[in-house]
Amino acid sequence: MIHSTFLVEDLKGEKYILQNINTTVFTSIDSLRGNLLKKFHLKKIKLSNTALNYLKHSGRIFLEDVHREIWRMYDFIPGLVYQTVQSINQATISANALARFHHDHIGIDLSSIESPIKDFTNFQCRIDKLTEALSKGNARRIIENTIFTEVLLAQMDCIDAFIKIEKTIPRRLIHGDPKISNFIFSEESLTIRAFIDLDTIMVGTVLYDFGDMIRSFTNKSAETDSLTTNVFNSELYDAILSSYLEAGQFFLSKEEVGLLPVGALAVCLIQAIRFYTDYLNGDVYYQIKNKDDNLIRAKNQFQLYLELKDYLDS
Repeated sequence: MIHSTFLVEDLKGEKYILQNINTTVFTSIDSLRGNLLKKFHLKKIKLSNTALNYLKHSGRIFLEDVHREIWRMYDFIPGLVYQTVQSINQATISANALARFHHDHIGIDLSSIESPIKDFTNFQCRIDKLTEALSKGNARRIIENTIFTEVLLAQMDCIDAFIKIEKTIPRRLIHGDPKISNFIFSEESLTIRAFIDLDTIMVGTVLYDFGDMIRSFTNKSAETDSLTTNVFNSELYDAILSSYLEAGQFFLSKEEVGLLPVGALAVCLIQAIRFYTDYLNGDVYYQIKNKDDNLIRAKNQFQLYLELKDYLDS
């Protein structure tokens, strides 16, 4: 999670989620504030079955403390949150919910939605940042991981192809981070209670959202597990693809349908690149508990990419 997040309880037993905003990632609080207000006041936008209720003080969602740290709080939504998928059914209902999310926002004024993080889905920018990190990053980490760098860079044709095809399909409102831990499930895990982590809602393509769902849902391991092989769950991939296509048949173009697997492949690879870039830069973006967490994440995601590639080629 990008923000530092805490579960707090008041004297009446009411629970809330308190967040310290990561201003290194979200550099413009004004843009973030504006996006939230637009998202929650435009009637056409349906964010989830249970919308997040942000608390306000003097009409403001974000508050600054004496240390100039930015905070916000919203009502706690009871339910279950997972780091890895527990069943085919979870994957199916999540893919259906994501497709409905995309469908429900067709027709809104996309020009009113600002990008909360500059170049968040700009894959060329991700490659440029990796190149810069390999030149200016932590020298010891660069030297120690020369082999991994080489095998990673050998796959750049995948990213180049994605950059070209993404320009040919419709722009839509996307969640931007539909990983498994951003879905709150009902207690019996039969329905989605809410989407959370709405700061990354932006304009993009369904290829990105679908790809990020595949990246997160089909990985048998948690991000920092050191599995080296057999991390890809093909059954979950097939279930997600089938459910998303079934729910999206009334709005997806033929081009989008055909390119969904390409999106999955490219997002798996780009996420490995993002983790590795952060590792080389000294872990400034993703929160870590151990010094090699981002390197492990990068290698884990890269292995997922390789196994997905083999599956799609078979």
